[in-house]
Amino acid sequence: YQGNLDNDFPFQDGQFDSVLAMMVVEHLYDPFHSMAEIARICRPGGTVIVNLPNIASIKCRLSLLLGKMPITSSRD
Repeated sequence: YQGNLDNDFPFQDGQFDSVLAMMVVEHLYDPFHSMAEIARICRPGGTVIVNLPNIASIKCRLSLLLGKMPITSSRD
């Protein structure tokens, strides 16, 4: 499925045993709505895994201190 994650998800309540969101939450207009939708479509007792870039890491802080935008992902 392809869709806008700021909108309601086209799935039934509790349809999935697990939901994975990798490096997308920080790009959403309304992450609270998306998290509520993830909770809705994951079955009770299911697994939700969310991954975010660590902008607070020492490497990113040093980049910011030097006036550079930190790199939070790579092609490796």
